[in-house]
Amino acid sequence: MKPSEALALHRNEVLRILDAAGALNPRVFGSVARGEDTEGSDLDLWIDAPPGFTLFNLGRLIADFEALLGVPVDIGTGFRATHIEDADQAGSAAVLALAFFGLVAWVVHKLAK
Repeated sequence: MKPSEALALHRNEVLRILDAAGALNPRVFGSVARGEDTEGSDLDLWIDAPPGFTLFNLGRLIADFEALLGVPVDIGTGFRATHIEDADQAGSAAVLALAFFGLVAWVVHKLAK
């Protein structure tokens, strides 16, 4: 099933999950938005994350959508870890380095699929 078809079929449940997570202003982008998705495409979403939204919340949202829709899902946010702003510079650099390498590992994992 194409991601656009899965999204249309489960639209109300997707909106309910987003609402329960506090996610605001969901937007579709990528191949689905362009009307070019195929059965091998993923669903690309962008949300405005609420205060207190964590990377764990994001991971849970992705897992919930992939289970519901049966297609790979990527979600982008304007996420900023507010605790980084309050950390000292050395701690911030370490946290940012870990976040960067975690992102690199995630990208490599996605490309390996």
